[in-house]
Order: sequence, then C-alpha cells, then structure tokens
Amino acid sequence: MRGLCLIVAMAAGLIALTNHRAEAAAPSERAIVPLGAWYGQYSGDGEREFIVVHSSRQFAVLAASLPAGRALPSFDEAKETALAVYLGQRPTGGYGVRLISAQVEAGVMRVHVAERRPPPDSFTTQALTTPFAIFVFAGPSQKIDVLWDTDER
Repeated sequence: MRGLCLIVAMAAGLIALTNHRAEAAAPSERAIVPLGAWYGQYSGDGEREFIVVHSSRQFAVLAASLPAGRALPSFDEAKETALAVYLGQRPTGGYGVRLISAQVEAGVMRVHVAERRPPPDSFTTQALTTPFAIFVFAGPSQKIDVLWDTDER
C-alpha cells in the first residue's frame, strides 16, 4: 500500500489528536464529525493522494507505520472507516491538512479538505516535509469522495 510508510524525522509531538466540527450541511445532507484526527509533518509519501481504510488489517498497517510512541486507537471495521490524506512533498514546514467538512449524501461520504500553507512572511522549518492527516469516521466501509482545496491561511 502506497503512502502508509511514515518516517520519523522530527521530535515527538508532530502528531496531535484533535477533533473538528463539520460545517453546517444542507438539509438533504447529513453532516458528520470525525471520531478522531491525527496530523503529522513526515509521512514519507512524496505524492498528493488519499487512501480509504476499510479493514482492521489495513488500519493495523497504517498504525504500525506511525512514529515510535504514537499509536492510533483500535479500529472496528464493522463500525468505522478511516481516511488518510497525504499532501506530498512540500519545501518547508508550515503546511498541513485541514478538514473543512464531511457529510453523507445518497450513501456517499463527501470529505472536503484543504491544504494549509504558511503565510509568505512566516518563519518555517527549512526542511522538506510530507504533511498528512488521518481521519476516522463512524460508519463501516463507506464510499468516500475527497474534494481538495487550497487554504492560504
């Protein structure tokens, strides 16, 4: 599986567990909030892509690829679906993935993510980075469509 080999390149603390609220959805859509979100700067994957994780086996491979001391919680494939988003290689620190919204419409989960870029006048780590985010959503084996956007903030 491409993109699941994460490289430890910085001190501990590069991956933070946080939850986000989805933006309000239209009445015909059901907005959802991820059960968890993990972020990091060094995925080891040089290309922008996303990977939908449907099985406990796939999730175990993903979890095992995280830096030492960082672990994902257990994953129940009967109740959850995971999405790994990789930005690909970036020239400095300060880049990241931001979840804008997630909703289910007609049985398809639509996840809108943005690439967060550092402001032009900011001080950033002068190192190549490969930012990523991992989101876990309630609901087994859902079809997921990902919409990419750029966020200049």
